[in-house]
Amino acid sequence: MLKTYKPHEDWKKTDEEDPKAKALNIRREAAFKVFGEGSEALVTVIPMPNTGGMQEMRGNIERWAGQVGLPPPTPEQLRDLLTGITVDDIEDCLLIDLRGPKDRSVVVVVPLADKNWIFKITGPEKLVGAQKDKFETFVKSAKFEGGR
Repeated sequence: MLKTYKPHEDWKKTDEEDPKAKALNIRREAAFKVFGEGSEALVTVIPMPNTGGMQEMRGNIERWAGQVGLPPPTPEQLRDLLTGITVDDIEDCLLIDLRGPKDRSVVVVVPLADKNWIFKITGPEKLVGAQKDKFETFVKSAKFEGGR
């Protein structure tokens, strides 16, 4: 269970629901709008069931790639997209940086026993690039109850 996190002070909390997520019965733990560079990005925190399979993770990465206008990554491209990151002393977290033709998503997956916590910022390339360090600081501020 996600216990605490600290969003950047310039981010605006939003209760707006994503109709696609709602249709799939996906519940957001938190969402923030980020403004700058003359545009808007969205930061979300979503708990997803952890079935422990790389195939499930690959499917999510393919979906996220499609959201920014990229084709599904090849196995070689997939290896290049994944970077390790530590969150709340959990060392096997993944950071995925997807740069599409106009939009960009940076996603961090925090695997716990029963859930994968998905932290994601999506929006125009320039804004997401400018916010990437703040996003990573936000993700690293997350603390989880009960550990692994």
